Amino acid sequence: MLEARPIVVNPDGVIIGGNMRYKACKAAGLKEAPVYFATWGEAKEREFTIKDNTSAGEHDFDVLANEWDATELNQWGLNVWDPQEEEQEKEEKPKCELCGK
Repeated sequence: MLEARPIVVNPDGVIIGGNMRYKACKAAGLKEAPVYFATWGEAKEREFTIKDNTSAGEHDFDVLANEWDATELNQWGLNVWDPQEEEQEKEEKPKCELCGK
């Protein structure tokens, strides 16, 4: 598995993909593991981090809501709140004929 999906690290040595593989390696007592050193820009790193964890990863939705763009997250396959959809839903709700609400 490690050769097929190495741990992905940015130039600062921060794991941007494979943190659970890294933990498993440590728990197994491994001293070495395959690592891919990514030299992407910040935008590509952020996209990779989301895409790498979309199918099975855990997310801190408070951080995502406050520090990430919902449209980008949705484009990358992580279905989150979309403010445009909420506005559309508000517009589509029928109004009360008596009170106008």
